Amino acid sequence: DGHATKERAALVADGPVPALGTRWRAVARAQPLADDGFGDWLRQHHATVLLSGEQRVQIAAAGWLARSTETVRARVRAAAVRHAQDRRAGLLVGLVTGDTRLLDADDRAAMERTGTTHLTAVSGANVAIVAAAALALGRVLRLRPAAQRVVTATSIGWFAVLTRLEPSVLRAAGLAGVVLVIATRGTPRDTRHALAVVALVLLAIDPWLARSIGLVLSVAAALGIVTLAPRIRQRLRWVPRHVATVIAVTVGAQIAVTPVLLSAFETVAVASIPANLIAVPAAMGASVLAFVASAIAVVHPPTGGLVFAAAQWPAEVVLATARGFASVDAVVAVDDPAALLFAAGAIIWLLSPPGHRAARGGTLLVVIGVAWLVTLRIAGGLPPPELTVTAIDVGQGSAVLIESPQVRLLVDAGADASAARWLRRHGRDRIDALIVTHGHADHAGGAAAVIDRVDVAGVWLHPFEQASERTAALRAAAKATGVAVIGVAAGTSGTVGDLTIEVVHPPPGRPMRGSAREINDMSLVVRMTDTHGRRVLVTGDVEVNGQRLLLARRHAQLAADVLVVPHHGAATTDGDFFAAVGGCVAIITVGADNDHGHPRPDTLAVLETQGYAVLRTDLDGTVATTIPAGCRRSP
Repeated sequence: DGHATKERAALVADGPVPALGTRWRAVARAQPLADDGFGDWLRQHHATVLLSGEQRVQIAAAGWLARSTETVRARVRAAAVRHAQDRRAGLLVGLVTGDTRLLDADDRAAMERTGTTHLTAVSGANVAIVAAAALALGRVLRLRPAAQRVVTATSIGWFAVLTRLEPSVLRAAGLAGVVLVIATRGTPRDTRHALAVVALVLLAIDPWLARSIGLVLSVAAALGIVTLAPRIRQRLRWVPRHVATVIAVTVGAQIAVTPVLLSAFETVAVASIPANLIAVPAAMGASVLAFVASAIAVVHPPTGGLVFAAAQWPAEVVLATARGFASVDAVVAVDDPAALLFAAGAIIWLLSPPGHRAARGGTLLVVIGVAWLVTLRIAGGLPPPELTVTAIDVGQGSAVLIESPQVRLLVDAGADASAARWLRRHGRDRIDALIVTHGHADHAGGAAAVIDRVDVAGVWLHPFEQASERTAALRAAAKATGVAVIGVAAGTSGTVGDLTIEVVHPPPGRPMRGSAREINDMSLVVRMTDTHGRRVLVTGDVEVNGQRLLLARRHAQLAADVLVVPHHGAATTDGDFFAAVGGCVAIITVGADNDHGHPRPDTLAVLETQGYAVLRTDLDGTVATTIPAGCRRSP
């Protein structure tokens, strides 16, 4: 309304990204940030609005500092790709500048799964290399100690700008600055106090950094190296000194960041420790060579490219390690008490003096955790005595396991690998069919992980989704593993073991074409019936239009004992649909505190009025039910 304001905004721009340091005037639309993952990510970066549809004109060029860093970054990228293989060059550039744009997508995913992405998050090791180089230059030039510290501090500050002031490099640069200041005073150095001062100063300058997971992880890792690594090193007295130091630093950092990772992401990959033990020394070697190559490339890119070519071999060790350990499924998860017990016991044992009572207690916890994990797998692999429905807690999404004495089916797989991990952890190593109701991420996003990690006999999918980009990852995983993808629609039925499976919706073709809710209303609706006549109806996200079509054409095929409520209990269900099912148990697959307000109170009220017992994954976690005795059915 013509009032001036100063806020941080996210700009969605077509074409090249404006260079750092340039100033622009733009005419744009401001809109609220979305209530989704991208909106949350923008909020973490302190954006208040999203700008789009802009007309922009550059009004000022970048200053010398920004221009110098842009020049260096461009020369480093050019030199890295001159002789090194592209995927290795992408890692080398990331190790030096934190610029991961050249990093291969598969390598990036493998590093994320193995907890090695911190290697490209420029931090302490990189700052230490810069500081050492600056100090060495000062000594070669025979500068006085005070001048050496000024050169070192200036070099570190410029490097922080070069790497775009990421939280980890701010922490490391700040810590180096504090150490330099302490050195001028001649007082004893205490890294713990210096780390605390840096964290407090950064938060005082920018309180929003408290919401930065990068800074929290960086400080936690540094704290683990400072406080935990020495105790772990004592535990490893029988290991050669240098090897023990690498192990202690890696494990100490991992222990310190584990509570943060569990809080933020709910899982920690067990493979991250062995992967880091191999990758970290290789990354250090690659980093030193890459820094030398970068310094040379600033002056003469062809010569720098030759050094980058030598650095690609330790870089390949990092990438091969990440890819090799990426297939290891074991994780410690907040919803897995057995794994948590095992991890807690191992940590207590590592941090306790040999022979101490605490060490013996840690060993006992490890034994109990292992026994618990083995029992879960053995018991979970056994077939149930009767028809059982298990709604796996995958957050805001759906994954429903239907098991009989002879058959195991999975309907939908959530948004990520949570369902696949649950299946493996509980001994469900084979699935007779994976039925994907529709292509939305919260139902189909985890399907590829299930196909990769579990023996799946076949995938059922509506032809509408078979060529969809939404299910591309699913189809690629099925093709890679030789799993058949079968197109099904209303009228498809068959008997698998002791279960009869009927697809009751949608009809062939696209009867909902043009509808804004077509994807949901085209969800597969599937009924499973065992040899005793007990029935389960799973409905995907089918909404009112699809339900009314069902009521008109397939009313008799809706009767079931257990209903998986459509669309996570949203206010998109006709009360007549619940009545037509006429079951006694309603399962709502829904995430706790989700942004959509699911399940809706009016939907819950209708279910209660019609006599359903409601089970919810947001309140109860993973829930399992059999068909209660005397469960009523529709006529």
